[in-house]
Amino acid sequence: MTLIVLERFERINFAAKEQSGRLYIEQVWPAVLGSAQVREQQTASPAQTDGALMNGAKAFNAEQALAAFQSASGDSARLSTGRALITAVADGSNLTLDPDLDSFYAMDAITVRLPALLESAAGLHKAISTGAGASEIAVALDRVKATNDAAKGSLNAAIGASKPGEGQASLQSQLARLDPVTQALIRQGELAMTGAPVDITPAHAAFATEMQTIWSATSAELGRLLDNRIQGFYRELAVNLGIVLAILALATWFAIYVARGLRKREEADAKSIFNLKAMASAMDQSQARIEFDLDGAILEANENFLNTMGYSAGEVVGRKHVIFVDPAYARSPEYAGFWQRLRAGEAISDVFTRFAKGGRKVIIQARYTPLMGEDGKPYRVVKYASDITAAEIAREESEAERAQRAQEQAAVVTSLASALSSLSEGNLQSQISETFPAD
Repeated sequence: MTLIVLERFERINFAAKEQSGRLYIEQVWPAVLGSAQVREQQTASPAQTDGALMNGAKAFNAEQALAAFQSASGDSARLSTGRALITAVADGSNLTLDPDLDSFYAMDAITVRLPALLESAAGLHKAISTGAGASEIAVALDRVKATNDAAKGSLNAAIGASKPGEGQASLQSQLARLDPVTQALIRQGELAMTGAPVDITPAHAAFATEMQTIWSATSAELGRLLDNRIQGFYRELAVNLGIVLAILALATWFAIYVARGLRKREEADAKSIFNLKAMASAMDQSQARIEFDLDGAILEANENFLNTMGYSAGEVVGRKHVIFVDPAYARSPEYAGFWQRLRAGEAISDVFTRFAKGGRKVIIQARYTPLMGEDGKPYRVVKYASDITAAEIAREESEAERAQRAQEQAAVVTSLASALSSLSEGNLQSQISETFPAD
């Protein structure tokens, strides 16, 4: 119960810190955006505002970033230090470590992509307003396009990862608002590159207004997702605690049941062990068994195996499996792959051709089975095999005989066909000179 409570509250606190980071960024975003109304409100009670902001920044280890933002002068410096402050708060509040895709991409939009787009738009506004050259305007324009694509990418990803409903509709609405105002800025920039006089201020003002709406709505959606996650953790905690209590009650009854049934269980286990040993003994008596390490070194072999292959135990233990196979096959990639599969834990069953002592050919039906250790990894290979040499030889002889009979029959058919064809052409003196099998 303690572990469950601690683990769930760790997740709750993690998400709650994300939420507090988001709320803090909401406080500073209007100032980053450049809202004149917000700056006037902050000027009305600067001590109170600065104190609240500094206390929040300490919680996220963002004091230096806040100080740099508050001391920045000029739009360019305010934007760059504002982005740095947002990034510092996102890092310090766990927002950048958000574990869910839908909330992660919403977080990415409000802490990285939209602030970057805002800064690039300001750069384009400055380049055009100050009469910069075409190359400088082109660079600023490319930044706007790139950051716009990145912002749309995050919003699209958040939409794709979210469940259908109010939140998805809200993000789709913000995505629909973003592109038109950005494209208006881009068109102004493209016009300015031609050398035509351009007043980009109205388009930039409209962009800033829409950016406030888009950012706030996306932040609100992120807040909703975080609230839902926190509530879900509380529900999981309640359910899990209920399950634990039920398990504790069941465990009390089960302890009594186990105590009563322990003797029967031990007797059943002993009987099972006896049966397994009997089965293993029976298999040893009826089948050849040999065991290897993972490199193919022979560890032990039973009498059936030794008799089948004509070796004594001393002649095989410690040697490699390769002594039983054709030398050409032993050097082949197939043989290396055979042992690689066994080392990977794969059991292999097939008919194999092996060579006994003195080079005698032996055909076996065998299964190589890797034995797994407690760590789930193979530690040795055991093979059980049956000698089917006689049956295979008989089968091969039977197949050879059938092939010979088929060949003889084909010769008979060919000879008859030729003679009958000659007759059909009117040659009544045609004869069959070949010797046919008696039957």
